[in-house]
Amino acid sequence: MSSTRYKKFDDGETAQHRYMSAPEYVAARGVSGTAATAKASIVHTPAKRSLIVFLQSLSLEFGGLRANAEQIVEMFPERIGTETMNKLKMQPGQKYQSIIVNKVESELAGEDDTHYQANRARMA
Repeated sequence: MSSTRYKKFDDGETAQHRYMSAPEYVAARGVSGTAATAKASIVHTPAKRSLIVFLQSLSLEFGGLRANAEQIVEMFPERIGTETMNKLKMQPGQKYQSIIVNKVESELAGEDDTHYQANRARMA
């Protein structure tokens, strides 16, 4: 007969044997290399595949993606957004007209993203 004992932990209490499931460590885990590789394997553009792998590696650094994203936004605020978004000086929460939405989406996808263009044509 087993005499296994266990203790129920409060939500705020961390324990050595369950540290990876504790909320305090979620950000420290980073993006799964397996998930990043799976996503990169279905992306057609080499530059985008490279970006996925690069972002996954950044997620493993101290502070994870959030710290790196904050640093990038602080260093290059003028580079955040597409040409159309920057030209119109759109503010967070402001509504876009459908013609602007289409233009911004095509700028985000880029001309080399044939998968996006094909899906966009199918949805229209």
